[in-house]
Amino acid sequence: MGYKKYAQYFILSLSLVFSGCATRIDPFSNTPITDGYAVGLLIVDSEVEIASLANSVLGTNVYSYPIDGTKSVMAYRLLVGSSFKVNRVQTLDGRYANLPEVNFKIEKSGIYYLGTLMSNQRSVLLVNRPVDVYLNLAKRKYAQLLANLQPVNFAWPKQNPLQADPTISYANSNAIQQWLAKAVGRGLNIGEIQPVHAFHSKCGVLEQRKIDAPDFLSFEDYIRLSLISELKASAKLDPKGEMITGKITELEFSIATGSAHWLIGLEFSIGNQPLAYVQSKYPVKTSAFIACRQIEEAFPAAVQNALEEALKTPGFMSYLGK
Repeated sequence: MGYKKYAQYFILSLSLVFSGCATRIDPFSNTPITDGYAVGLLIVDSEVEIASLANSVLGTNVYSYPIDGTKSVMAYRLLVGSSFKVNRVQTLDGRYANLPEVNFKIEKSGIYYLGTLMSNQRSVLLVNRPVDVYLNLAKRKYAQLLANLQPVNFAWPKQNPLQADPTISYANSNAIQQWLAKAVGRGLNIGEIQPVHAFHSKCGVLEQRKIDAPDFLSFEDYIRLSLISELKASAKLDPKGEMITGKITELEFSIATGSAHWLIGLEFSIGNQPLAYVQSKYPVKTSAFIACRQIEEAFPAAVQNALEEALKTPGFMSYLGK
């Protein structure tokens, strides 16, 4: 497969090594590097925490870029006219895995997709598999860096210009849809949901893993888009309706054996008038060695549970005509 398997069960930190050129003469083609710059996008879709990404220029100078969690998208400023290759992943304690070598020649200014780095507890691989949600994240996260640059070796995902919100992987709840199907009242317009004041995201005995929301979103954006998805599917989303805003008042999890759970507190308002408040506790079945992954994977179901409880409060029911 072109990559090396590790004997150890956990890979906690990796560095991706680029060999390239930082001078004005490209050593691979022996041609001058022209003025101007390009941007390279590297997607990380990992099952294990990757601590840092290292860019090694001809094996001499190493620059580290943090990766926050197991899923991310990184952007690198590249010199037009330079060449480099992506050929291995190296752990911070010196172990490494060879990758199928990918060579890049930055011939013109623009945005280059460098690949998607995938890894689990035993192996790592760089694949050519751009995913819409990663690319949409890059457009939001690096808007200033990418301004006025066009994709070179990929295409931006097609989006409905009337739909400003990104697509998420949330699956609508049958229970919520059945409940909303009986509503005969006004439609709702969903505004901003404010983040929780504090959230301890580290998980595990040694806190090796960081718990993230799905689809590279913040927790508040994921909850907001999940609520919009439920209302849209039931024709209860009305852009001209009353603007409902919200706040995450509590967000925490536990992986304790027999009592693992998510706790989500949500508060909704219309203007300055309180509409609903819920404190939703969602139990999660976990196993000792994969409890953190199971907690992270259970977050969408915990959101479903919290939204169902919120929509059944008297405040929401008065607007929905229940």
